[in-house]
Formats: sequence, C-alpha cells, structure tokens
Amino acid sequence: MDDKKPARAKEARDKMLKRIAQLRAMTTANGASESEAMNAMKRATELMAEYEVSEAEFAGVKGKDGFSFDIGKSEGAMAGKGAGGKTAHEVWMVAKKIADLFSCKVITSRDAGGVKLIYVGDAPDRILAEFVTDLCRDAMDTGYNQWKRGKVGVSKAGYCLGLAERVNERIELMIKIRAAEVELSATGSNLPALIVNKTSEVQKKFHQLYPKIRTVSRTVKTGGSGGRDSYNAGQRAGDRIHLGGAIGKGSVNPGQGRLV
Repeated sequence: MDDKKPARAKEARDKMLKRIAQLRAMTTANGASESEAMNAMKRATELMAEYEVSEAEFAGVKGKDGFSFDIGKSEGAMAGKGAGGKTAHEVWMVAKKIADLFSCKVITSRDAGGVKLIYVGDAPDRILAEFVTDLCRDAMDTGYNQWKRGKVGVSKAGYCLGLAERVNERIELMIKIRAAEVELSATGSNLPALIVNKTSEVQKKFHQLYPKIRTVSRTVKTGGSGGRDSYNAGQRAGDRIHLGGAIGKGSVNPGQGRLV
C-alpha cells in the first residue's frame, strides 16, 4: 500500500483549486481583456464541474488566501432591436432571473448606443450573467428564424415568451438547488457568510449607482392560435439552452453551476 498516495492526491487537488482561483481572478478589473476574462471564467467553471468542486470547498481555499469581491457594473449586454437598437429586445424577460442566479442586480438602460442590460455584481458573476444573456438572445433570434421557415401566422413574441418562461423556470430550480447545497455545507464552512456579505455589497453598490431606479412593467401579446404554436416552440427551445451545464431537461447535475 502506498502511504503517500492520499498526500499526493491532496497536493494535486490543492494545486487544481489554486488554478481555479487564479482563473477566477482574471477579471477586467485586474487587467484582463473582456475575452480573456470570459475564457478564464469558462475554464474555471469547467474545472469545477470536472473535479466536482463545490463553492464551499473553493471558498475555503479563498478564505486562506484572503477573500475579496470586485463589485461593479458591466458595460452593458446589448438588448435593443430595430433601427438604432432603440426598442427593447425580448431578452429582457429573462434578465431578472439571470441576475438572481448570478447574485447580481440588473437594469435596462437606453443611451446613444441603444437599449442595454447593465448587471451590477461581482466581476465573475457579471461575466457569466452577460454570457447567458447573449445565449438567450441568440436563441430568441436565430432559433426563431430557423423554426419559422415555411410557417405562416407565427409570432416571435409568442416564441420568445415561451422560451423566456421555460428558461426562468429552469433558473428558479437552479437557485433552489444552490440554496439547498449552501444549507448542507453550512456546518464548518464560511460559504453562507460569504454569500450574505456579497449580497450586501452588491445591494449597496447598486443603490450607489442607481439611487432613483424605478420598476417598469411590460405586457407581451402572443398573437392568437399562431401565438400558441409559437409559444410551445419557444418552450421547447428554452429546454435546449445550455445554462452552464447545471440543469438539463428533467435532470440535475450537482457537480456544476455552483457559483456563489
């Protein structure tokens, strides 16, 4: 029996955890380009999934090295359509749940560049929130254009509504699973305190940036029988969107999607 095997395994895992920490530290605030930050976060998420690293275990490593958050706002995920991008894109329907999933706040902003979704949160969380937003936007545009070929009386509003409602349902389940994991890991872990601390910091920063923010409600019309068919197609499309690998249709992989 090799008595040194457990020690070597621990040493290898510690190195891998430090590698994840280094990747997650590659943010735009720390000098990385936007593409470098996105690729680093993607690789860190892949490693956490591959080696079944929980956020509690990762937080323990960070706790030893000193944990800090990089709270700020994103440059803005494009959320406009039409001439000049002045009309809000249907992706706004999933933005609130995406923000909740990644411990962010989100607002819709209009400026000379068009309509944008601006996420406020920790740097890695903002990157992931914008990434998933782009996935949903592409599914609403490209997915609808492919599905509607050869059909008449279809409705993009209905398609996007169906897709958004299904994605929001999946995200809500992901949030519940994460909450259960945090509760299970609470004993002997600093993860719950980290979550509370980060939530507080994000809330504080959001109110500093937008002290007079107001809520606006919108109504989406699906468009009759064609709208119902479009809505059902959108629901199916919402099942196919890859939300970080944490949840697929009717299944859960607890080894992924464990971001604080």
